[in-house]
Amino acid sequence: MKDIYREDIQIFTRHSNLTKIGAEKALEENIYNNAENWRKFLSFFCLSLGSVFMTAGIVFFFAGNWAELPTFVKLGVVEFLIIATVVATLFVKIHRTIRNIILNAAAFLVGVLFAVFGQVYQTGADAYDFFLAWTIFISLWVIISNYAPMWLMYIALINITFVLYWQQVASNWSELTVNFTLFIFNTLILAGAMFLPRIRNRMATPNWFINTMTLVSVTLATVLEMQMVIFNTDYQTSYLVFQLTTIAVYLIGVWYAITSKNMVFLAFISLSILVLSSGLVIRHLGFDDFSIPLLFIVIASASVIAMLINVQKKWSNAK
Repeated sequence: MKDIYREDIQIFTRHSNLTKIGAEKALEENIYNNAENWRKFLSFFCLSLGSVFMTAGIVFFFAGNWAELPTFVKLGVVEFLIIATVVATLFVKIHRTIRNIILNAAAFLVGVLFAVFGQVYQTGADAYDFFLAWTIFISLWVIISNYAPMWLMYIALINITFVLYWQQVASNWSELTVNFTLFIFNTLILAGAMFLPRIRNRMATPNWFINTMTLVSVTLATVLEMQMVIFNTDYQTSYLVFQLTTIAVYLIGVWYAITSKNMVFLAFISLSILVLSSGLVIRHLGFDDFSIPLLFIVIASASVIAMLINVQKKWSNAK
């Protein structure tokens, strides 16, 4: 069987005569990792870790020997490494995952090249256009490889570019608008990562990528709500739109978590609501007598944990 998800087996179990033993067998064959899967994971993980250490070593090499290196060597070494890695991914017959790891290292070296260029010619290595150029020049590699770690780096570069553009050029934009834009962007990326592969009948996005983007989206939503509700910022015109959008996204997230039995979504959203409610209590009661807010935080945290454990037990028994 191909492209079977955990949710598919759960739905099939509830609406057919599939026994619990049959469901467990289907999970073991299609979802759970065996010894061979773990061996492949460890080999690819060690290779990825090695590529990270290699690129970090290159960065520290330039940092430690910057004054002694001539300009030709500074630029030539990085350019040679980029060409070598790209040639290896194109012409050497290797596993696709290994090819993607090497290409990911090349994408990182593109940033190193722009940073070295910026230091040599004093164009600035912390300007938004540095990250913008880095993002543009690796876009084709990201699309072609369709490799989750490279997509994560690409999304991070877009976020950094947008924030630096706001700080260095569009300083008249409000902080609330910037956070709301980042929230919408990352939420759309999360939705695309979850549903586009299924619509196009392609391999599912890794769970760690979806969980990471969920954490980013929920964190931005929490910051956004903290600005609007707790700190009482003066953004009355756009307040209702931002508030309704955030609530709608949370409701959709809770609905998806319940229908697909996704504990990660439910846990992140519950934690965000806990933080916001605790902030509201502290704001209205003040810091003079912290005993009541502390009691509320303890009781609310215990209630959320108990609720999550209870839901997890129910979902486990329903499988």
